[in-house]
Amino acid sequence: MHCPVSGRRVGKLYLPTGGDIFASRQVWRLGYHSQRDAARDKPFTRLFRLQKKLGCTQGWEQPISKPKGMWERTWQRHLADYWRLDAECAVEVAAMIDRLG
Repeated sequence: MHCPVSGRRVGKLYLPTGGDIFASRQVWRLGYHSQRDAARDKPFTRLFRLQKKLGCTQGWEQPISKPKGMWERTWQRHLADYWRLDAECAVEVAAMIDRLG
């Protein structure tokens, strides 16, 4: 399919709220959700994604548990990632509290 505005070959055409013509994402300057995330939110997003992957409750400072059938080596890698991301989230929360004064 070709964008009627730019003529580029695209897979999808978009009509955002208030738009009057279907056009490509580049014409409408639409970004992906991940591009709109602030840098301070990225550790939380990765932590929540890991918790979802492990089937645990999502949220900062939530306990995680090893899913049945997961290899111990894989569990240890996920556990190390969890604690690293938890520390990054703690740094971001401390910085936010510091900014608030």
